[in-house]
Amino acid sequence: WRIDDDGTNSYKGFLPYFNYLMSTNYKYPFLNNSITCFNLIRKYGHYLFGIYKEGRETKYYMYGVPGMFVTEEHPFKGITGFNTWYESANGLGYWILYINPMTGEIIYPLNPMVPAY
Repeated sequence: WRIDDDGTNSYKGFLPYFNYLMSTNYKYPFLNNSITCFNLIRKYGHYLFGIYKEGRETKYYMYGVPGMFVTEEHPFKGITGFNTWYESANGLGYWILYINPMTGEIIYPLNPMVPAY
């Protein structure tokens, strides 16, 4: 699902583990020039939420934050779990976060797709 966000009610999320997106607005002192999920959502005006199922079993909740496949738009350089990027239109794509629906743990992909640093 695409969720439009104009920045006025960003902290009133209703989706599972939504705080993962908003709490990643924290500025880590050792990552001075890193962009946050919140910055990207504000820049592009939306984010995605999805549920990945195998059969009837929910395997992951997924969040997609819009951005380009460049280091300047890789949320926190991947330390918060956004380590898979899927291309969309016009060079824009989505940084994907996978969450275990039972435990709330972030799932880190075995083969991340990240820009070269």
